[in-house]
Amino acid sequence: MLSSFCKSAIIAGIKVSILNEELNRYEAKIKYERDLRYWTECYAEMKYNEAREKGAQQKAIETAKSMKSENMPVNTIARFTGLSIEEIEKL
Repeated sequence: MLSSFCKSAIIAGIKVSILNEELNRYEAKIKYERDLRYWTECYAEMKYNEAREKGAQQKAIETAKSMKSENMPVNTIARFTGLSIEEIEKL
């Protein structure tokens, strides 16, 4: 037969084990939420940058078309827009 001290120790051990499991689940949940927030922010930043680059490219094309319609030299258009000569000639 177990002494009351042994029984208390066993019960305390079980309680600690349960608390450790709860703590591990809590920490895993916090890590998941933190990771999810991080990757969501990374994805949003990536999409923002893609849209910004696409807009800048579109603006360069519009500027090149306008300059080309004014019969400006292709080299000048390339220098001011950052587009390649090949891209400008296709417009």
